[in-house]
Amino acid sequence: MFTDGMKESNHEMIDLKDKSISPDFLKIIMDCIYSGDFQVNKDNVFEVLAAADHLQVTTVVQQCCDFLLTEFVKLHFDFETYSRICEIAHSHALKDLQEATEIEMAKKYKDVCESKEFLAHIDGDQLLSLLSRDDLSSPSETFIFKSVMQWIKHSKEERMAVAAKVIGAVRLGLVNIREVVAELNTQDMRMIPEINTLLLESLLYSVEPSSSSEFGTNKTRSRSMKS
Repeated sequence: MFTDGMKESNHEMIDLKDKSISPDFLKIIMDCIYSGDFQVNKDNVFEVLAAADHLQVTTVVQQCCDFLLTEFVKLHFDFETYSRICEIAHSHALKDLQEATEIEMAKKYKDVCESKEFLAHIDGDQLLSLLSRDDLSSPSETFIFKSVMQWIKHSKEERMAVAAKVIGAVRLGLVNIREVVAELNTQDMRMIPEINTLLLESLLYSVEPSSSSEFGTNKTRSRSMKS
């Protein structure tokens, strides 16, 4: 709106009809555009980013993304902020921010997946996205499977609704079959048809592995594990 040759870019005063944007955040964006003064901090960066994206001010959006990656992801990582970054990256289609943030989380996964903060703040979509990555840092797929089950059990009543999805993202052909049976061969798990299917496929694969089957192809691909 302000930098792409539209009429607003040549006016000293702009009539902003969208009242959803705070004058304070608008001033930060305008100062950044016209003077290069970037007054974003940890308390306002999410709101400024959302406003800049709404106004299509790509330079400010990028500066906010850079700030988030440096300040929160690389220097002062915490799970609540990670979750919020993922949400805003998804809602505003900021694929580079989402990918860079997930890369950092994938590196930390084996060290943080059992922490109270991780279990409390990571939601199903965020966990599912991490589980789809080949670069998820872990000593083994069994370790990943155990971490997923621990995440489900942390808020079981709420998370059983997405249990089949997150368990299905684990490469069960690489998980110790005894662990699979111990966790999935239970009354509450087997009541979910998709989980029951995963259990049966895991058992069949453990007896007669076949890379030609769909299960063998999708559930046995190795990750780039880092212990």
